[in-house]
Amino acid sequence: MDKEVSVMVDKEVRGMVEERSWEEFRTSGLAWWINRLLHTFGWTLVFDIANLTLPEAQQKVTRCYPARCRFRGFDSKSETEGFKKLTTHIGESLPRLKEDLTA
Repeated sequence: MDKEVSVMVDKEVRGMVEERSWEEFRTSGLAWWINRLLHTFGWTLVFDIANLTLPEAQQKVTRCYPARCRFRGFDSKSETEGFKKLTTHIGESLPRLKEDLTA
């Protein structure tokens, strides 16, 4: 965890937080979903990606940053792919999400 962030995260909360990679955030469909919301306000998360010619699972996020944008939403192909990824992610995560509710 980044030093600045770890200072801000209370010890009690730290046990409830699990750092994940930008790659997982992106390939799960969560980045697409969050960017859909951010577009409403003229914002986006920009992902700089190394090796774009490789399959998505092998691509590496080299940088991620917030930015202002003039566009709103995604094309229909990106929307379809995003919903498929996110639905798959939710299905795979459901047991863990249920477990979190009872912990």
